[in-house]
Amino acid sequence: MEKASMTVAGEACPRFGLSTPGGPDAGAEPIVTWEPWRALDDGEYDRSAYPMDEIAAGVHDDYLYRWADELRTWGGTVYLRFAHEPNGDWYPWSPAGGTGPETYVAAWQHIHDLFTLKQAHNVKWIWTVNVPHEGSSPIGPLYPGDDYVDV
Repeated sequence: MEKASMTVAGEACPRFGLSTPGGPDAGAEPIVTWEPWRALDDGEYDRSAYPMDEIAAGVHDDYLYRWADELRTWGGTVYLRFAHEPNGDWYPWSPAGGTGPETYVAAWQHIHDLFTLKQAHNVKWIWTVNVPHEGSSPIGPLYPGDDYVDV
């Protein structure tokens, strides 16, 4: 039997609760796309709300603990797609957006380590890049490492 999936984007999870029809008992495995910026009105974003260097340094740990606690408490498997397409030139967490590969990797690893500390073992980490294109950054230096990526 194929499992259902659901994609939740942005800050919705800790602020409003993660819910799927029937919850984890129904076999749903949500895919949460987590973009480290703050959504404003009318499709606008505060691109500087959660800079990767601050995430790596632990500045936003209280917020991250909340995410880890909520996703752990949900109980079922949750796929977390954090800071996707870092090789593109349109996100602030990319080299073209001002975040170096070392900082991107440090932020990813910091969040993963924090989730491990909070025993959010039901969270599976999805690392996704965009197809290489003219103007994109090399993919290799952005990879957080096998110990930090599940999918």
